[in-house]
Amino acid sequence: MKINDLQKETITRITQIAFWRYQGGNKVWIKKSWKQYIENSATFSKFMAVMDSEGSATNLDFEELVYLYLMIQAYFLPYFGSNNQIFLIGEHYLKKTTCYLRTLTANSKLRHISFGGKLSHSKESLVAFLSFHLYYELLSGFPFEKKYLKMLFTENYPNFTRKLSLAVNELMQENDYYQRIPKDTIWYRYFMIVSSLISPVSFEKRIFICLMTDLPLEMETKLGKRITHFFMHKFNLTIIYARTSKSISYADIILTTVVYQSLHRKYPQPTLLIEAGFSEKTLYQVEKLIKKVMK
Repeated sequence: MKINDLQKETITRITQIAFWRYQGGNKVWIKKSWKQYIENSATFSKFMAVMDSEGSATNLDFEELVYLYLMIQAYFLPYFGSNNQIFLIGEHYLKKTTCYLRTLTANSKLRHISFGGKLSHSKESLVAFLSFHLYYELLSGFPFEKKYLKMLFTENYPNFTRKLSLAVNELMQENDYYQRIPKDTIWYRYFMIVSSLISPVSFEKRIFICLMTDLPLEMETKLGKRITHFFMHKFNLTIIYARTSKSISYADIILTTVVYQSLHRKYPQPTLLIEAGFSEKTLYQVEKLIKKVMK
């Protein structure tokens, strides 16, 4: 695994908590299907060999070691090496583990129903969904998501979140398993997974900003790039330049360095007078216009 010092501390805490719980007489119960998966797992066998060599396995029984192994896999599967990820996915596939079946169901629903094939059936998506569903099977009912962010995501990405909500609603209606997970929890986790694989802004309304300036071409191009960079991953923007009346006609917003007397009469779009220096304050004025035309 490629993890930092804080993540190493997380592994230490997971292990320590397991020891404390076991010593306190609070043992875990591992369902039969997981035992069948574990007994045929080459990776778990290697894990046990390391535990034996360090004398750690004698302090915990088999089920506790299974739980510890699965918890670490759930937490850190995205940080395993690529070959190890593929191998672990293969093990889940061969034994048809419940978390793997949920992974396939969710991935297929999101790909074909909501996001029109933009979400690829890739190793990265399988790893992300598999980690979540494995983690949730082990800690079912634990509130661990920052669900208060849902309102912010919905405000910033209305089309993307609408598609996501549609998929989550259908999954919960079609499969009893998903009804056991709090809806806000699964919504938040799926948002984080899908938004890391495809850009949410790509599903939002495209806003065309037209630059109508008397600046030199090089300065105008530089200004366009600055606007694009500032709003990257926040709005679905395209910068166009006022070279023809046709290019101006389909613009949503016009930015100009000179307000011609006829400009407001000729074009119905919101127009903002800008300076060549284009301060950060101006960028926030542009943002207000963007939010206005998106409504």
